[in-house]
Amino acid sequence: MQRRSSGWRANVATNSYQLIEPPAEILEYSQRVMQQLKADILGIDFIEDQQGTFWVLECNEIPGLAGFPEAARGLLAARLLNKL
Repeated sequence: MQRRSSGWRANVATNSYQLIEPPAEILEYSQRVMQQLKADILGIDFIEDQQGTFWVLECNEIPGLAGFPEAARGLLAARLLNKL
């Protein structure tokens, strides 16, 4: 999911979001990390700078949905279930 807010922390005061297919760079990186950690599910938070470079903020082996807008939680949970 891609989120925007008035500050740098998009999980606080999210003012817009959309579910997206991740860019190939993020997808490949995430898959390598999941393989290395032997993780079935992994939440990785990225931020994109003004030059288009993605930076990892954190990884969560048990990602929560609490920081997501209420309207997106059901959609995200459904996507997770489809991946299982």
